[in-house]
Amino acid sequence: MQSLDSSIDEYLGFWGILDTERPNWLHPADYEIVERSTDNATHDLQSYFQSQHWGSYERNIVHSGLIPQPHHGDLRGARVVVLYANPGFGADDYWGEYAQPEYRRRVHQNLLGQFDMRFPYLFLDPSLCWTGGFKWSTSRFGAVIAWLAKERCAQAFNPIVSAHEFLSQRLVVLETFPYHSRRGVSSAIVRKLPSFAAARRLVDAFIEHHVPVIVARSHDLWGLAPSERIHVCPRRRSQSFNPESAAGRFLLQALEG
Repeated sequence: MQSLDSSIDEYLGFWGILDTERPNWLHPADYEIVERSTDNATHDLQSYFQSQHWGSYERNIVHSGLIPQPHHGDLRGARVVVLYANPGFGADDYWGEYAQPEYRRRVHQNLLGQFDMRFPYLFLDPSLCWTGGFKWSTSRFGAVIAWLAKERCAQAFNPIVSAHEFLSQRLVVLETFPYHSRRGVSSAIVRKLPSFAAARRLVDAFIEHHVPVIVARSHDLWGLAPSERIHVCPRRRSQSFNPESAAGRFLLQALEG
């Protein structure tokens, strides 16, 4: 069996070949499929607000001018891996990446598996509370953060910040579709993408090395059945974690494991 570190190296190597000088951030292996099958919106901050894509809620719009977010968190330090669908999209993503150089740097570092040691899961860093990613993360994991602040971090100077830090250093999220899209793309498109194949191989490696996995979205694409170390959430669009729910208890147990 290949070591988990080797599997992570292969996965990060897949993303490490992106040419940052190109006008879009599509992986070369995905490019033809995405270009042929979606509305590929390659914008920067100014061109987005002047484009037909501004404010659109149509499906299949892919914002390839933004850095992909196929994963979040310290892959090598994962205590639990949560599987979702795609990184979503908001207009503030363009403002963040094109008007905030430090934020853009950190998003790019995340893609390469490099991160802030205190908050490796980027969107649990309170200094990024203005981002859509932070708002999404705290809406999904907020109840777990509150529980950690009360039950595990109560003696800290700021229990809430300490709880964010604790979770950020242990949680990994993987996406089926790595590119920004407000409503995503069809499963038929995702299945063809080499980037999804890379993510799926990494999930298999985590499972082989006994890292707990939670299927929160895209159940059919991930194709995992419940087991001792795999929790499959009910099929709903907005899957959040509460310490009183089965998913929340599984998550907390994994964090402490």
